[in-house]
Amino acid sequence: MASKRTAADGDTLCNFAIDAGFFNCQALRADPANSAFLTRALKKGDEVTIPDLRPRTENCSTDKLTKFLRKNTPPVSIRFVHGSPNKHYLADTTLDFLQVSNHITSQGGAKDDVPFPDKFEFQKPGHDDPDTFKVEVVDSSAGATLDATLEALKQVRQPDGTITHDVFSGAEAAKRKLDPVSCKKVRSKVAYRSKYLRLVVDEADKAAKNDQTLLTTDMTDQGDPAVEILEQNVRASYALSRCPGSPKCRISVPVPIGSDTDTRKPRRRIRIAVHVLRATPHGTPVVTPADANRRVTKWIRRLYAQASIAPKLVQAAREVDPVANLVAVSDPAGTSAAGDGQLGFRLTAPGKPALVVGPVTPAAGDTPQTSANALAALVTAPYSATVTVNPARFTDPPASRSADLLITPPDVTIDNLVSTDSRQALAVGRPNPLNLQSWDGTNFLVGSLEQRTLLKNYDTGQDRIDIIVVQQVTAGNRGEAMMSGHQIDPLRPAIAPVRFSAFLVKVAMDGSDQNPFSAPHECGHVTMELVHAQGRRAELMSAGTSGTAVVGGTKRIKEGLQAFDSPAGSFLQLRRLLSEGAPLLEPF
Repeated sequence: MASKRTAADGDTLCNFAIDAGFFNCQALRADPANSAFLTRALKKGDEVTIPDLRPRTENCSTDKLTKFLRKNTPPVSIRFVHGSPNKHYLADTTLDFLQVSNHITSQGGAKDDVPFPDKFEFQKPGHDDPDTFKVEVVDSSAGATLDATLEALKQVRQPDGTITHDVFSGAEAAKRKLDPVSCKKVRSKVAYRSKYLRLVVDEADKAAKNDQTLLTTDMTDQGDPAVEILEQNVRASYALSRCPGSPKCRISVPVPIGSDTDTRKPRRRIRIAVHVLRATPHGTPVVTPADANRRVTKWIRRLYAQASIAPKLVQAAREVDPVANLVAVSDPAGTSAAGDGQLGFRLTAPGKPALVVGPVTPAAGDTPQTSANALAALVTAPYSATVTVNPARFTDPPASRSADLLITPPDVTIDNLVSTDSRQALAVGRPNPLNLQSWDGTNFLVGSLEQRTLLKNYDTGQDRIDIIVVQQVTAGNRGEAMMSGHQIDPLRPAIAPVRFSAFLVKVAMDGSDQNPFSAPHECGHVTMELVHAQGRRAELMSAGTSGTAVVGGTKRIKEGLQAFDSPAGSFLQLRRLLSEGAPLLEPF
């Protein structure tokens, strides 16, 4: 009596037939109950009818040996493996997820110092990259070689909330497909395996090793910036050689990109907020918010996929004004001796009365914080003032800490400064969006006065990276990052409104693809609390990022110890991302 089998993902008529003792799926195809499955692959939940095996009688002589050959073979299978130098093929571990490679695509070896191997069997330069993989097929009916197919699948959320995966549409599907994937019979002849393969996220890497890479990238420029690299699946499939159908039965296995439980590179999201400065109050932004968002959803997404981290915009990029509402009290030489001068200023704002604040006279031993608090106490409604104390610059004694008064409303005008004390000085932060004052190389945990003015107005929290976009900075850098600082110098940690922030200039955040690694590089400073990588130019954290997305460019976050200039020493970058960047990360 015929039986029923319920299909799961990857099942085929041929494998159902082989399990039941048939050579192929011809008997199942001949059964009218299975007519719906003759021109399409099985889907999860399909009910397949398995007919009974037909008995057969043979007349044979009883006085000699007769051999009967059962026309059947083991089921055909397909899986992903990394391979090993000493295990039997079938004893190798099956990979249930894949990772984007963080090596130079055309290079092999742990140090990317030899060509990436294009041969079958075990090759140490390919094995040294833990993110390489192979497709393995078992089919005893195939010849010396066979062809499989590899393709990226995007996540699809169904109306009922369930998640499925399907091929990309049209030309995008072709870009994200590797066909054929040639597989050669292994020496023991129990299986077929491909060469070493890699997942890559940009077109330059794909072109560098076209027949050994699968492009698993974003869809930002195709109008779908919500498509995540780390939400995609990779599917390997193989058309069974013995199948009599047309199209032939195709066995497949899908695996996700990344895993939340991977101890090496667990999937995480990094929170980001972007603020684009207007050239003038209420004027034109230096780049469009749409272009700034694109840099995050395209290039930060691509670069951090190799670390299994995806960016999360906690809010859409917004335009902000170049406010000038911060007063700094500085004391570079230490606390005051006897007060010999005064400090004060005037506040005005549209529709509000003017307010003269001070002057106050710093007393002997007063710190900038003392003077700032005294001035803040004189700021009355409709104005208010908040005092924050900055860490000491690297060149100053740890106790020499400036203090800032942030005045509200933010459209206030601060003028008529009184700053006659010989040991303390007042200055107003007036950010210039077209040429913002850089930190001077010794105070990146403090920031310049102009930088602090923006950060203390627009910083949105300590659980994300706040990126502020300006036209350019006075030092000519493409970006400047503000780290936590507790690892750089425990005596000078950055304060909450300043740390976990970065400034990017127009050429690194506009609508082009020039300087694609500047924003990911600055985010690397913030998340790793490391300055610049030494000795390997291809590292993302090397000084002076590449201007284009070339294969050998500064876009890799490699594993293993990497030398850095500050803090001086060798560090595991992936570990630093997870440890120092922990306040900025959340589960995927």
